Amino acid sequence: MKKGDIIILADGQKATVIFGDESNYQHSCIVKLENGQLKVVEEKNISLFSLN
Repeated sequence: MKKGDIIILADGQKATVIFGDESNYQHSCIVKLENGQLKVVEEKNISLFSLN
């Protein structure tokens, strides 16, 4: 996934990749959801990480 890509998450939400393959994160990327929230996504399953 590259910066600017629009992806559909496992739960059906659309998100824009903010930091992807070009970042230092391995197997994850940072996305911006349609509601403006920033989240970390695990690339293999396209699932949101729980940061709690």
